[in-house]
Amino acid sequence: MKKALILVVMLSLMLCLCTCGKPPEPPRPDYIKMMIDAAYSGDRDLGGRIEALMSRSQENDSAVDFNELCTLSRFMRDAYGDMRYTDKLRLYAGAVVLNRMESTEYPDSMSEVISGMGYDTEEINSVQPRKTDIRLAMRLLRGEKVIDPSVVIISDTPPEEPYATFCDSLRGNVYFSRK
Repeated sequence: MKKALILVVMLSLMLCLCTCGKPPEPPRPDYIKMMIDAAYSGDRDLGGRIEALMSRSQENDSAVDFNELCTLSRFMRDAYGDMRYTDKLRLYAGAVVLNRMESTEYPDSMSEVISGMGYDTEEINSVQPRKTDIRLAMRLLRGEKVIDPSVVIISDTPPEEPYATFCDSLRGNVYFSRK
């Protein structure tokens, strides 16, 4: 009787451990946050390693090129990084760069697109972006659409048909338009 009771208790315990005792899955690495931190610290080696891990990851819905993240966030900081400019303006400016890269009328390289817009890429590479700039660039590079893909012009002079206008008391208006 004693052996039967011990056997029943042991079987019950084993059954409980087999069904309830599964350890939880470890949390998945937050590659987006890790890449943003690497871009903020300027660690290109770490950023490249994170990019490689991100591209191999099973939950990868849109891989991000680390160098493009750095370049786009620096452009957004350099062109419209003053605190009086809104995140929306920086998003629009970054989206114009990506729209140009997608267009057949402009180069595919982000650096070539930015220099073609009249910006000094060497100067942009020396800019330290804020985390906000990097997060905004990350949103765009992960596929967030903030403007129509046909909007490829940023100008200080009013176009015939502006897509959007941002007003600034010191700089004047900033216009976004289609070609």
